[in-house]
Amino acid sequence: MNLLGPAIGNVYDNIIESVSATGEEFLQALKDSDYDAAYALLNLDVQDELGTPEALELLFPPESIDTWEYEADSITTTTGETGVAMTGTITMSDGSEVEMLLILISVNGVDQIAGYSFQPTE
Repeated sequence: MNLLGPAIGNVYDNIIESVSATGEEFLQALKDSDYDAAYALLNLDVQDELGTPEALELLFPPESIDTWEYEADSITTTTGETGVAMTGTITMSDGSEVEMLLILISVNGVDQIAGYSFQPTE
């Protein structure tokens, strides 16, 4: 009888759920136009790449996000860290859709967004 399989699965499910909550928080902050809160959820490398919270406003102007759907899976990043990939679709207020990818990791117990991609669908 293999009892480790379900236990390991539950651990990964808990990690995915915990880290995905940060992705949800990020998307909600963008929807609420709280760019400072969204920016604070990004790791330092992504913050350095963006420069300021206002850069997020250029990606998602106020009141532009309506809803989102995603799936989350455990991944190993290129640097060997275990993380979560959230892939899905953001529906914008005008009805258009944006394909989304968020890469989330936990660093010293703090869940952070380590990468993202937003591509309009055609």
